[in-house]
Amino acid sequence: MRPIHIGNIEMSYQQKIDKKKRQFSQMRAGLYRLDKLRRSLTPDDRKAFQEMKNKYKNQAAKSYQEALHPLINRIGNYCCYCERKCISHLAIEHKCPKDVKDNWNLILDWHNFLLSCPACNSKKGNSHIVRSNIFTILFPDKDNTYHIFSYKEEKNYSASLNTDFITNPLYYARAKQTLKMLKLNESEDIN
Repeated sequence: MRPIHIGNIEMSYQQKIDKKKRQFSQMRAGLYRLDKLRRSLTPDDRKAFQEMKNKYKNQAAKSYQEALHPLINRIGNYCCYCERKCISHLAIEHKCPKDVKDNWNLILDWHNFLLSCPACNSKKGNSHIVRSNIFTILFPDKDNTYHIFSYKEEKNYSASLNTDFITNPLYYARAKQTLKMLKLNESEDIN
């Protein structure tokens, strides 16, 4: 386990993503307009809207997967939440989930990416995190979660709050919310 700092974006990735964002901007703008009109659409139009939305998500998913190797180069093969080393199956985690409607514009944003093991990624799921409430939990690229959580690695792997390190009550509340959302304090078989 170690502290995680993502740092600045790699320029080659930034250039690729800027090009993709321009390509996707028109499609995303059309989706936003249709989403507002969704209730008044005919069933056929709703089906076409859903197909367009799925096409956008699939194309964007292929694009943000290009960030995997730059993220591994910055962070290493570690899950950003449970801080375990993962040799395989690391996923790009969106801090603000990509499936939440208000986060569509963050699907390709480098600052919205972390690496996650499958267990933490599924525990977090589609928690309704948007830019307005992102500061209610702690993220390892912005907060010192390495010192905030202590991990027990005997039979099962679970986290607890390191109360000696947390002095600010607001920070303590955010740490508790993070434990709750990611279920880091629940025992998990480390095998």
